[in-house]
Amino acid sequence: LKTAFGASVMVMAASLGAAAEPVGDAAEPLADMARQYEESLDALYASMGPLSHNPEVEAWYISVDPRLEEVFDRMTVRYLAGDEERAAYARKIAKGHFTGSEEDHARFLTDTWLREPFWPRNAAVYDPDRTTNLDSILKGWRAAEAAGPVDPAREVSCTTRWTDRKPAAALAAEFAQASESYLYLSAADPAFEAALNPNGVSFFSAPEKERYMRAAIANALMSPVDPAAHPPGCSQTFTYFDAWAEWRDEKQEKTDPVSGAPSPEEETGSSLRPDASSGD
Repeated sequence: LKTAFGASVMVMAASLGAAAEPVGDAAEPLADMARQYEESLDALYASMGPLSHNPEVEAWYISVDPRLEEVFDRMTVRYLAGDEERAAYARKIAKGHFTGSEEDHARFLTDTWLREPFWPRNAAVYDPDRTTNLDSILKGWRAAEAAGPVDPAREVSCTTRWTDRKPAAALAAEFAQASESYLYLSAADPAFEAALNPNGVSFFSAPEKERYMRAAIANALMSPVDPAAHPPGCSQTFTYFDAWAEWRDEKQEKTDPVSGAPSPEEETGSSLRPDASSGD
C-alpha cells in the first residue's frame, strides 16, 4: 500500500509542480480551469444520476484477497481525514451527485482509487498494460511472499487492524490531527520537509505545495515503522500512525508537536522520515 499510493502521489504531484515557477499570476487561469472541471463534472453527473458506494463491489475486492479489507479501512480513514475529500463530499451532496454518508463516500473513493492506473495517463507509453493501483498492491504482496522474510529473527505477528482501535470516523479525526502536527513540523524543519519532497518538486502556489506535503505526510503515516519485522505480504503492519497514536495516548498531559511537545520520532527513537534504503 505504501509503495502503490506513495508512488502515484509523487508522480502526479511531480507532473503538476516540477516545472519552473510560472511567470506572472497563475491564479486566474488555474481558477478558470477549476471552474471548467466543475462544469464538466456537473454535466457528467446529470447524465449518470447520483453515485453511491456499492458494498457488493467492496465485498468482491475482499473475496479476491482478504487483505484488501484492511486496505479499504485504512484508505477510508485517510479520505475521511482529508479536507479536500470532505469538501468534495459536501459539494456532491449539495448538488445531488452522491447519496450516502461521508464514510460511504470515502469507501467509494477507495474503490475508485483501486481501479485507477498506477501511473498517470501520460505515462501509458511506459505501461501499456495500464497497471491499476489494485494490480500494483497484489503484485507487491505476491513478490514479497515469493522473496520470503526480510529478517526472520525480528518477525512479528501481522495483526494490527486500525478499526480494532476505534471506528473509522474517530480514527480519521486522529489522522487529521497527526497530519496537522507533521505539516507544522515540515514548515519548521527544512530537513524534514526535504525528506518528504526528495525530488525537490517546485510548486505553482502555496496551496499546491500544501496539498503535496499533506499527501506525502499521509503516505508516511500509513507506512510501516519497521517493514523488515513484518511477514511477507502483510497488510496489517504497525504504521507510523499507530506509533503516533501510542505516543499521544501515553503523553496526554503534554501537547502534540504542533504546540511544541517532543515529536513521536523523538519519543520513540525512530524517524518518521522516509527510509531511503526501503526503495519507496
